[in-house]
Amino acid sequence: KDDNSLKDVITVIDFQRDSVLNFIGYVYRWFVYTLNVSTALYFFNEKQYSRCWKTILCSLYYFSFIALVAYVVGPLFCFMYIFYPLLQVNLIIAAVNYTWHAFVQG
Repeated sequence: KDDNSLKDVITVIDFQRDSVLNFIGYVYRWFVYTLNVSTALYFFNEKQYSRCWKTILCSLYYFSFIALVAYVVGPLFCFMYIFYPLLQVNLIIAAVNYTWHAFVQG
């Protein structure tokens, strides 16, 4: 809806894309997005409360699943097969999104 404007929760338009420090800042923004924090806040600020609650509940469901796996199978398994892939894939996708928009003019 916001087409990479400043209201977009994962916009890159406000980052200079020739700096490692800005990339690190964008990775933080990306993880806040993929963990549904900024998405829930966006829906709340847009007064879309139903979507906000659905986002929060789905996130809680996912984190409960991770906690259950850690409890039943073990924390090392949970880290190696759920948490580490989450980190790795999100870092790669954040890098792709960051460089894909490298030529967007502000």
